Amino acid sequence: MKNLISNKNIYFFVFGAIGGLGSAIMYGVVGLDHTITHKSGS
Repeated sequence: MKNLISNKNIYFFVFGAIGGLGSAIMYGVVGLDHTITHKSGS
């Protein structure tokens, strides 16, 4: 039982870390795309 809980915690932590990293990358891509579009529009 302890091993199962421990594995779930590790999985949750890894999933959260990947999710946070993905969000940061997507935010950076959107920000970069917005900057390029803005420069192109000018």
